[in-house]
Amino acid sequence: MEYNYEGIGKRIATERKEYCHLGQDELLLKLSQNYGIGMSRNTLSAIENGKYYHYNIDLLFALCELFDCELGYLLCEYDEKHRVIADIKEITGLESDVIKIILNMKNSFLKLSILNELLQDNYFLAIIDLLYMADYHQKKGEELNKIEDNIKLVHDTAETPEERTKLKKRYDDYRTEHRLHDAKVLENRYRLTVAFARLLDERYEALKEIDTSSLEARWKQEHVKKGNSILF
Repeated sequence: MEYNYEGIGKRIATERKEYCHLGQDELLLKLSQNYGIGMSRNTLSAIENGKYYHYNIDLLFALCELFDCELGYLLCEYDEKHRVIADIKEITGLESDVIKIILNMKNSFLKLSILNELLQDNYFLAIIDLLYMADYHQKKGEELNKIEDNIKLVHDTAETPEERTKLKKRYDDYRTEHRLHDAKVLENRYRLTVAFARLLDERYEALKEIDTSSLEARWKQEHVKKGNSILF
């Protein structure tokens, strides 16, 4: 296998500076005292500049221990410090920090069992879908708001009444669509509160006596002026 020695050197330099917060002389001292590896400053500079091609396996394993990483990461075979995280990230698309949180849960049977249950719970899956829809409509509303602002600017500088009329119609059309997305955001926010309440009711018997219909009624009263169609 051919290795990118420049990439390896940059990775070693980055880990030395950002992870260990060590200067070159400090790293050389640690390698000497803790691992019995003697190396000149010129050699380390050559390594970090990608101009060194004769790595000692003892040096590589010592650096892996210092940087808390696996050999494949140091050799730029993957971009996460541990292969398992790199593999899970590639398969699932999850961020490495999220994967680490999940992996750390294996030390707590209760936390892991709750996560397993949630990922199989229909209400929890509905909550994820509703969050996605709320975010989607929120972002669409923000995009339309920018378009409306641009139309306003052009409208104010239009030279003829005909141009202003056309721009006013365009603005009204976008504004109508914007209001629909705002209504969808509110609708999904309401549906989220219901889904969360029902998820809790399902998990904890003590909460089954809570009348969620009162929450629904109050929410409808507070948002009646919005003219939203609420379906759940």
